[in-house]
Amino acid sequence: MFGKFFANSPAAAQAPAVPQGASQPGITWSAAEGWETLPPPAREKFLALRDEAEDAHAALEPLRLQIDEIRIDRLKAESRVSRIERETLERLNGEQPGLAAERERVGRLSAEMDRLQARYDARAAAWRAKRLTVSAIEDYYRQAGGPFSLAAPIPTPAPAKGEGLLDLIGRLRQKIAALREQRQAVLDAPVPSADAKRLAIAQIEALAARPASSG
Repeated sequence: MFGKFFANSPAAAQAPAVPQGASQPGITWSAAEGWETLPPPAREKFLALRDEAEDAHAALEPLRLQIDEIRIDRLKAESRVSRIERETLERLNGEQPGLAAERERVGRLSAEMDRLQARYDARAAAWRAKRLTVSAIEDYYRQAGGPFSLAAPIPTPAPAKGEGLLDLIGRLRQKIAALREQRQAVLDAPVPSADAKRLAIAQIEALAARPASSG
């Protein structure tokens, strides 16, 4: 998906270099030094992948703020419940007005916080998977050293509607893993009895057809 390229080719030597001490916004010098040596098509695709991972990370912040706000509201509601319960015990006159409502509010806030937390966890897992892919690419071109040039193009699957490149990579990895599991399951499966019987007969007939050894 990232595009094939290989090191030690002069074709990419004309790529603009970052001046010593300079950096792109949000990019360290060491990182910029690597991706700017990539050929333009590979560079553009890598930056698109990195942008997609950063967008996935940015999507976490609104949910985190919502969760924090609801957590504060729940703490306030729990505090009111505790106060009303304490007043009820002190006065010994049964349930106090508002206690049931506050308990219900705590329950609603807890349920909403659980729902948002599940969404946050799902988004965080998606971001971590995307970040790992980008990190693997960064590690590769840093170790390869460059300069780089493009190899012959290879056919690649097209993303589905609304699917980013990193989403596509993740989907294909899941499909490959599933196919490997299916293949292993086939290899580990016992031979059907009919096939085993047929193989045994064939082996016996092959042995019977051998000429008898003399002596």
